[in-house]
Amino acid sequence: MDNQRVKPFISVIIPTRERADTLLFAIKTALDQNSDDYEVVVSDNFSQDNTKEVVESFNDSRLVYVNSGRRLSMCDNYEFALEHAKGEYMIFIGDDDAIMPGAIDMLQNTIKSSPNLVYCWPMPLYTWPKNDLGASAYYLSPDIHPFEISLKKLAARFIAVMRESGQLPSVYHGAVAKSILDIIRKQTGRVFHSTQPDLFTSFAIPVFCDTAINVGYAVTVSGRSPKSNSAVAYGKDSRVNTEKMIQEYKNYQIHPSLFPGIDILANVLQDAILVAMDKFPQCYDNLHFNYNAMWAFIVQQSGYFKWNISIKEIIQKREQIRKYHPFSILQFFKYVMTNKFVAFWSYRNPVALYRSFSRKIVGRGPFANDAPGNISDFVKQLADYQNNLTIRKKTFNHHYIARSILSLKKNLLYPETVRQEKRELIFYSQFIKKGDVCFDVGANIGNKTNIFLKLGAKVIAVEPQELACQKIQEFYGDNKNLVVVNKGLAANSGFMELSIGEDRSVLATMSEKWKKEGCFSKSYKGATIEKVPVTTLDNLISKHGLPKFCKIDVEGFEKEVLKGLTKLIPYISFEFTKEFLVDAKECVDYVSSLGNATFNYSVGESGKLSFKDWVLGAELFEALEKIENKDVWGDIYVNFKQSTYNMEHKEVKLHLGCGSVILPGYINIDNTKREGISYDIDASILDLQFNDNSVDEIKLHHVFEHFHRYQAVVLMFVFNRWLKRGGKLEIATPDFEWCARKYLGLTSPMEIIWNTLIAIKYKKNYFKTDKWKILRQVFGSKESGWGSHLEGWDRFTLTSIYKLFGFRVVKVTQSKYKGWSFPAIVVVGEKERHIDNRAFEALAKSFLEKMVANDLEFPVWLSQAMKLKEKFLGNQNLTATILQKKNA
Repeated sequence: MDNQRVKPFISVIIPTRERADTLLFAIKTALDQNSDDYEVVVSDNFSQDNTKEVVESFNDSRLVYVNSGRRLSMCDNYEFALEHAKGEYMIFIGDDDAIMPGAIDMLQNTIKSSPNLVYCWPMPLYTWPKNDLGASAYYLSPDIHPFEISLKKLAARFIAVMRESGQLPSVYHGAVAKSILDIIRKQTGRVFHSTQPDLFTSFAIPVFCDTAINVGYAVTVSGRSPKSNSAVAYGKDSRVNTEKMIQEYKNYQIHPSLFPGIDILANVLQDAILVAMDKFPQCYDNLHFNYNAMWAFIVQQSGYFKWNISIKEIIQKREQIRKYHPFSILQFFKYVMTNKFVAFWSYRNPVALYRSFSRKIVGRGPFANDAPGNISDFVKQLADYQNNLTIRKKTFNHHYIARSILSLKKNLLYPETVRQEKRELIFYSQFIKKGDVCFDVGANIGNKTNIFLKLGAKVIAVEPQELACQKIQEFYGDNKNLVVVNKGLAANSGFMELSIGEDRSVLATMSEKWKKEGCFSKSYKGATIEKVPVTTLDNLISKHGLPKFCKIDVEGFEKEVLKGLTKLIPYISFEFTKEFLVDAKECVDYVSSLGNATFNYSVGESGKLSFKDWVLGAELFEALEKIENKDVWGDIYVNFKQSTYNMEHKEVKLHLGCGSVILPGYINIDNTKREGISYDIDASILDLQFNDNSVDEIKLHHVFEHFHRYQAVVLMFVFNRWLKRGGKLEIATPDFEWCARKYLGLTSPMEIIWNTLIAIKYKKNYFKTDKWKILRQVFGSKESGWGSHLEGWDRFTLTSIYKLFGFRVVKVTQSKYKGWSFPAIVVVGEKERHIDNRAFEALAKSFLEKMVANDLEFPVWLSQAMKLKEKFLGNQNLTATILQKKNA
């Protein structure tokens, strides 16, 4: 059991004392992992039972056993255990707790893919059998998408209102980098203080780390055994154990600001927090501990912990209490009533009622009656249950029920909202496609997040209001494409004051101007001020990737948010109001300084862009200033897309003449201006210019036939120059030879077989010759200028021009699209040699000579080809400049 690893990645630490019966199963689960890059440290607090024998029964090099040699307090045993752990990350669990099968392996992958200093997770609860009561299990939450937690904000909130402390990660049932614990020890002399080491670290960690990541899946399971120190004191035995635990600290003095005239157990939680606040003044000096909320918390918890203290008794002792800390009866009653309301809502809101219903009617999967008799068997069954989609489908999704309730409410009470959502789906589809990354900055309660998710985007919802983030999680938290970031955005990272209006879910701003001026200023009179963490758009991009679209709605703080951006996002929108048009102009000036930007705008929730084409900033403001309505508002849209080319892709792949087919990972280029289609570059192929040897792939499907023969020759020359050696060229055109044969009624045996098969599949007679449609296939649809075919190509002519201009033909296929009876010939080639400028005339001549009927034609075509070639080589337009920047 001697651990030979110098520095394992993770240390699982199990402090124990005389609980060999449950420790056996805790160790079993901790070792049920595939990884070798972790250790399990069992710290025996001088047990007098068979603890050592239980540990020695495991023959595993990952297991380390240490014995304190004397009885220690819980904090001292934690400290002793930590001294013997060597991992980069520390996870403490109890000797009646468990690790999920394979969870350490998953956690290691998560840490390496999403680096952070602190991690936590949803945690199921297992209650061990006791007397005649069987084991039971609760909180079997499904896996959710990982999300960030703002540690400082949560700590400050609990200190202010004494609620939701369980949301703060701890080294107990959490993974904390050893570097954080080393800093705590360096500043305070040791890592664990007070009688509650887990709660103390919950408030010590935020001092040195801003955020934690909830990984979204269970890593550990909390066990509650009859001897558990941390068990909620429902019975006398648990209370006796807890009192013994406190006595082991000998002459421990509760924090001097706490009133000692109550049960000591009622003071241990707030004592741990106050000790942390004293130890770390750099973080907590500006925060004031809310003693009135503390007393309301004590009253609320008295029913669970049996410390028998009532509201009446607290009021009677108010003068004695005031000798230790401030106390207001009115404020005390305020928090008592707030706690009662929160508790009532927690158990009586529609989602909670649904959960209660599902537990009673549907049950808890395989744990509806009794859970297994030990925690090791339980976690195995729980893992099987979570991996069995057939079983899991039987239990409803509370996010789905919350969305259903919301949808029903909208349909019945707000039908115009439903119609508006439909308009927005159509409107935003021009910016966002399935699979795109999208930032919703100022997400509020997720109205736009909902739209973006429905469009299939991966949405990073950024919102500083905690209650709003909770709403987003409540409605959409089961969507794997959602990441909620509980922060604000600004020019620099740090902390800022957020002013929240009377309606906390709607109006909130960091703009002083917005609060003091304009029509919304009255909403911020008597506003609640919260200090919230902020980051920048650049930091967000570094973590989540470059988005295709970024919506910014931050109530007058748009310019500061944009100042945190130096990268080019293809599409951005931000709010404007007529009364603050100067601020909007500053935003436009700033984004224009980043690159070649064009603009458009929409008024209110119209769901329509006002300009037919994108315009420059000057033209935008000329139109906005002409609007007479002083109360008008809307959104300005920024288009960097024509100049950024999918800059998130390392490869340069061109999809030329893309039409309505927008390929992900390609630079989609067209200029047919089809309604509702958004191209990466709106330009004619004949106007493009790329550097030599700068492109990885070129794809033209049903485009090449739209060019004259002299243009085709020049295009093959420039494609050769643009492509890197080995670069791929794929051209698909109607198969002229097949069309000619079909028109003349010439059918090969293979065509008979092919037509028979597709006739069966599509229930259509493909043997019938429709000469009119064949002519359409040869000469084009002609519904507009770009619909005419100017040349006919087949296998022979296409492969010939490929070989002539330096390409090795690697694949030739004939394809049909969804049963369309006219096949295309598809030729794929790789650049084999580079064609020099001086060689072009000879190559063009050799090809064009084959396609003329007399000597008068050839000079005309060759002259046209030479002029077009010089135009290509002389182009220095926007596309060349941007690509050069990208390749630099």
